[in-house]
Amino acid sequence: MNRLNSKVWSDHDLKKLRDYAEDGASPYRTAAALNRTVAGVRSMAQRHGIRFVPTKMKSISRPAGMSSGA
Repeated sequence: MNRLNSKVWSDHDLKKLRDYAEDGASPYRTAAALNRTVAGVRSMAQRHGIRFVPTKMKSISRPAGMSSGA
């Protein structure tokens, strides 16, 4: 059910949503770029299996000689 004031998501919008998520953009930046609400961006991402990786979860550059294990 669409609300009267909501915009329909086009295939192009969904592709841009996926591209932003894959490039590591936050839901906030993606919402601003697509002129959508953050809740709307998160909702559509979840419906289409698109995940936003939190900044802390992105790969971390470690100094040479450092390993992730103990």
